Amino acid sequence: MDYKALQVQLNNGVVTGAYLFVYSDGYIASGYVRLIRDMVTRGEFASMNRRVFEDKKVDADALREALYAMPVMGSARFVLVRCDSLSALSGNPGVGEVISDYITSLAGTQANCVLIVLTPKADKRLSLYKAFASSAKVVEFPKLADRELTAWVNNRVAKEKSKITPKAVSLLLSYCDYNGRDSQIDLGYVKNEIDKLVSFAGTKTIDEEMIASVCSENVSSDIFKYTDSLLSGDFREACRAMWRLSFNKVPMQLIIYNTARVMQNNALWRNAADRGESEAKIASRYGANPYVVKKTLEKSRMSASDSLKAISEIAGIDMQLKTSAVKDQDAFMIMTKKLCSLAGR
Repeated sequence: MDYKALQVQLNNGVVTGAYLFVYSDGYIASGYVRLIRDMVTRGEFASMNRRVFEDKKVDADALREALYAMPVMGSARFVLVRCDSLSALSGNPGVGEVISDYITSLAGTQANCVLIVLTPKADKRLSLYKAFASSAKVVEFPKLADRELTAWVNNRVAKEKSKITPKAVSLLLSYCDYNGRDSQIDLGYVKNEIDKLVSFAGTKTIDEEMIASVCSENVSSDIFKYTDSLLSGDFREACRAMWRLSFNKVPMQLIIYNTARVMQNNALWRNAADRGESEAKIASRYGANPYVVKKTLEKSRMSASDSLKAISEIAGIDMQLKTSAVKDQDAFMIMTKKLCSLAGR
């Protein structure tokens, strides 16, 4: 089931003895972890009835003790196990067996402990997954759809007693790249950006210029800075952005994907602009943010044909990476030099 169905159950006071939380958005999942934790462990001794285990540090005996121990001056205990993947957790000696046995023990009894296993990856073929699916609860936490995300941003801003324009919302979401391919951004990241914007705006309405000013130090924005530098042929600035991306350990495949996407957009938008289409019409035709179209066309020194050549270069570098013909940092520098030279001709 998804977390909306879980919310209905919790609203009715129904709490299961064991959950497997599989998330794409860790912020949403963590919110429900806290909600269930606070429902089952309350009062002065709540902290004594809570135990958290991390993936590589889960000891089977310690986990068994935590699951079966009697609550201290309370009605229930809470145990959270965080792991990078259910496969990794299952491979931890004895841990999978302890959890499976605990799930089995819940049948027909009133649990005095609630277990949550929190992970972004869960192979449905695993016996541990099947145990959760058959005798406990598997809850999925997908990312919000674009429409839901827009509504969430507006509600969050309103909750902070501030205002934001529709175009600013669109630009903010473009910067955050929440639903981008391989994006690791969750609602917690978006919330942090909103908090910064609200503080910066004061009594003013948050607009596109504020977004551009305030949301400039995040990883996604560093990718924007990098691609902007490529489009303008500014090799020095591209190297600065490249260093920041490397420092933040941004995956090379994510950089390649975003760079190729920007080059594709530039080819389409530049071609349309050369035909005399307005920025507003281009934005409407391609479903893009008008502000992003405007800034891209202003900064870009690449023609449509240059952008197509850039895409070809990126594809070649991507292939070299996949065949291990070149290391990430070398590929990064090669791509930067080649694409800047296309804009600088």
